[in-house]
Amino acid sequence: MPDDPSGGQDDYPTPSELRSWAQRETANVGKASELRLRDLNEFVSAYEKGEITPDQAEDRQARYLHRWDEALPGIDSTEKMTDEQILASIDATRGPYLSTSTIRERYRKQFGSDTQRRTR
Repeated sequence: MPDDPSGGQDDYPTPSELRSWAQRETANVGKASELRLRDLNEFVSAYEKGEITPDQAEDRQARYLHRWDEALPGIDSTEKMTDEQILASIDATRGPYLSTSTIRERYRKQFGSDTQRRTR
C-alpha cells in the first residue's frame, strides 16, 4: 500500500472498507429502484383503471417526485446523449463538487486541526 501522504493524520478508508461500502450501496440502489418502480407503477395503474381521480393521480405524481426526485437530474434519458454527456449534465445540475481534501482544508482553516477535535 502506498505511503500515507497525510502522515497518518487523516482517517482514509481501507480497500476492504470501500468494498463493504460498495456492496451496501449496490444493495441500497437495487432496493431503491424496486421501491421507486413499484410506487410509480401502482399509482399509474390505479389511474389507468379509474381507481383514482385525476386530482389524486396528480397528487400521487407530486408525492412521487417529492420522495424520489428526478432519476437523472436535469435531463431525460430519451434524449440522444452519450453516457459521458449524461454524467456531465447530472454534475452540472448538482453544482460544483468539493473534494474531501478541499472540505478538510476549509475545516482546518476555520476550526483548526480536525484530528484534535475527534480525539476529545
